Amino acid sequence: MNLTSRCRAMPRLLIAAAVLLTGPAHAQIDPKIKAECMKARDFVGCIKVLSVGIDNNGIESFKELRGAMLKVAARLEAGISLNNFATQTQPLIDELALAKARSPDTELVKAAAKASDMLSVFQASVQARIDSGQPTVFNNKTRYSCKTLIHGITLFNKIAGDQAATAGCKNNWLDVATEEDASNNEISMLRFISAFLRDSAETKILQEPLKQQVLPSK
Repeated sequence: MNLTSRCRAMPRLLIAAAVLLTGPAHAQIDPKIKAECMKARDFVGCIKVLSVGIDNNGIESFKELRGAMLKVAARLEAGISLNNFATQTQPLIDELALAKARSPDTELVKAAAKASDMLSVFQASVQARIDSGQPTVFNNKTRYSCKTLIHGITLFNKIAGDQAATAGCKNNWLDVATEEDASNNEISMLRFISAFLRDSAETKILQEPLKQQVLPSK
């Protein structure tokens, strides 16, 4: 297949992205904007939005970001698997990339970034748990490394806060965790992330820049 045929087979979005990254326009893209948009699924759309200019308050970005946070929270509550995890949480990543470039000093954006970090740790924790799995001799169930589960919870709580999530097992000399332990481990993290996303998205004060917040008088 020649170059022309390959280009025709490429989705328009990928062609546009290739032009932005390799053509003359690439030199005109603000490096900060490009860095923020690299995580967004719609890279070209993100570049266009941020390059046009933004309003001072970023109200629209807050509206879209709040919507993405609530959408992801609902998906977590409904149940997602590791196979579709990236797709199901992508709305938050996309809107966060836009909002962070527009209004990085707002509490809402910082909360969304924190939620994104928690989701990343959760995903890595689940993968590590799966990798540690070993079939048992007496039944068809799988056992896992308790140390691996605890390590995942520890990393999660460093971002979320002390005791935000609890380990599904306790250290034991056999280093064994059951499927139920693993389930409790992950449910604990997901419930916290979901509640955090909802609380953050529904708290109006988080939509304002830090310098505009007014602390209540005593």
